Amino acid sequence: MYSFATFVKPVLPKLEDGYMSRVQSETTLLRKNLDAYGLQLPAPLGLALNAHVHERRERCEGRPMMGECAPFLIGPLFSITGSAVRSVAYPWLLMYEYSLLLDDLVDTARSNRSNETILSQVLLATSVSEFRNVVGDEVSIWNAYATYRDEWLNAMLHEVNSPADGTDQFSEDAILQHGKKAAIVKFCAACMVFLDKGRLLTVREEQAIDCFCSGVQMLDDVADITEDFLDHRDSILLGDIYDWIQKHCSYCDNNSTGSQSSCLVAGLVYSGAVSRAWRTAADCFDTALGLLNGCENEVSFFFVNLARRCRHEAQLLDVDIKALPPLDPPFICEYIGEEYSARRFLDSSRVPESWRRILERIKTGPKASQ
Repeated sequence: MYSFATFVKPVLPKLEDGYMSRVQSETTLLRKNLDAYGLQLPAPLGLALNAHVHERRERCEGRPMMGECAPFLIGPLFSITGSAVRSVAYPWLLMYEYSLLLDDLVDTARSNRSNETILSQVLLATSVSEFRNVVGDEVSIWNAYATYRDEWLNAMLHEVNSPADGTDQFSEDAILQHGKKAAIVKFCAACMVFLDKGRLLTVREEQAIDCFCSGVQMLDDVADITEDFLDHRDSILLGDIYDWIQKHCSYCDNNSTGSQSSCLVAGLVYSGAVSRAWRTAADCFDTALGLLNGCENEVSFFFVNLARRCRHEAQLLDVDIKALPPLDPPFICEYIGEEYSARRFLDSSRVPESWRRILERIKTGPKASQ
């Protein structure tokens, strides 16, 4: 029988002057707090938490992820700094970890995930308890939580239970629905606004956060394409590439992992899906900033510059695609074929020289970890 250690209050980062130069140190401190929390859990749960967070940190090469930095991004956009941001940062990190873990449990086709399932419920309970310590039992804020939670869960259900129907992958409705997978972040924002301004989010503010989330999801789709493909997860980016494959690689052996991987990398190179994802992310960030009535500070400038980079990289990628030689279908299946590793499909060593520039540009392009 396991017993849970008494919860130790974490050391919270301080917000003083400036922003971007401190995001890394603030994130590092919050991560240490989460690691310390894991050490308090029963060993199987602590090991599961450690494995989950460190796999993600390795994938982002230690850089801060926008999701975990949400209070430090959203707060300044709403002219909120100081205690309202500090007090929400750690409870949000617990809820963010819970949401990612639940998403992985739903998406990943692996059995025997009992420890992770239990851990997800422990994270949720701890997060809610910590948020309650911060905002109290005010009915309106917890009604808002229920609304945002339902939006998030409905978006997950939509993704799991709605097969591709041939519609435009980058339609406005699809992009908004995709962003709703992060709708729970609006609770983080609502808590800060409640603490600082004594009110909840306005509809316009909610729409702005939805747009930010849709943009970040687009960048995540590009960064996570290998894992999404291997774990059979749906995403707008993969859906667009699959549409291209149906038109150009219909002859491939769909039961062959190597053949599927070959078609996927060909679609990644030739379809233009990544440049569409980057442009969509830029549009989402611009729309979000517009909804916030031209807020101007370091965070808004960060998103302005990120949007510009997305468009610039998309333009360069389109130029490279136009310079490609005509698609050679037999090459895709026969030369790449079974020898091509699905887990390393962004490895340019196995592909034609003309494809390498595009794959390298995708690997080094805009990301949701900065």
